[in-house]
Amino acid sequence: IEVVPNGVDEVHFAPAPGTPEPATLVFEGSMDFEPNADAAEYLCRELLPRIHARRPDVKVLLVGRDPTPAVRALASDSVTVTGWVDDVRPYVARASLFVCPLRSGAGIKNKILQAWSMGKAVLATSVSVGGLEVHDGENIVLRDDPDRFVDAVIELLADPARCQQIGERARQTVQRGYRWQARTAQFAAVLASIAAPRAARLAEGRPPVG
Repeated sequence: IEVVPNGVDEVHFAPAPGTPEPATLVFEGSMDFEPNADAAEYLCRELLPRIHARRPDVKVLLVGRDPTPAVRALASDSVTVTGWVDDVRPYVARASLFVCPLRSGAGIKNKILQAWSMGKAVLATSVSVGGLEVHDGENIVLRDDPDRFVDAVIELLADPARCQQIGERARQTVQRGYRWQARTAQFAAVLASIAAPRAARLAEGRPPVG
């Protein structure tokens, strides 16, 4: 068995110029997918009130197609529910911090790879990062306990320099191991290793196996 993980287009998802909007969180994904919808509700109904108790100015952008009725109902003065957008990059670029508070789901999260590629600091739960090269406090911040998640939001929003540093290390992680060029080369190598014995048998005039 060979595993070729997902990759990301580091040129398309490049860091945007300019300064992010202060006190702005973004969560992105298909909002009809149950784990994403649950995370959006958890963020806005359970975590955001605790955040607002300490930072009333914090805003949330929920970006993604087909929001469920429960997700649409989260819209408020502090929460924007976009629905379908042509391009998620402007919304990710606007945010001070990318959050991914998933409580269920599996597999590599493209949303995190995209945020990393754009040089964004990411605050996530451990459920969100399966299969990714994560180093807590270096290229990402991981918090599962809701109180600690809220503490991390407050701390990171108050420290843009740390966010920038985490975001830079995140992009370096992408450049080191998640660029599509590297992933396609890895896939090509797997195909070549499968084809080589067959080609060798044909070259020797022997029938291929299988």
